[in-house]
Amino acid sequence: MKLPAGAPAEIKRMWVAPRARRLGLARRFLTELEARAAGHGYDTLRLDTNKTLDAAISLYHSFGFREVPAFNDEPYAHHWFEKRITPAPPTGPVPPTGPVPPSRQ
Repeated sequence: MKLPAGAPAEIKRMWVAPRARRLGLARRFLTELEARAAGHGYDTLRLDTNKTLDAAISLYHSFGFREVPAFNDEPYAHHWFEKRITPAPPTGPVPPTGPVPPSRQ
């Protein structure tokens, strides 16, 4: 996965070996990649695929991706997809809420 600054996260070269297909691995991969992109603060996830990969195209549609205009010049891509995701909230200590104690003013 590419995580460029100032641009959407992009999944590159996701592939499942024929013997491992129909086990839900691609869905698990997509779920994990989406979580990782969100964990890095991204709100958009993109990918592209070839027109001969019907199962992949169906998977991306069923996973909530929508087709968008080409966003790269990948020579073997015929379909470009994008999905809006929710960035994960920042981790770390939660700042206190409420009035500031007099000792900190």
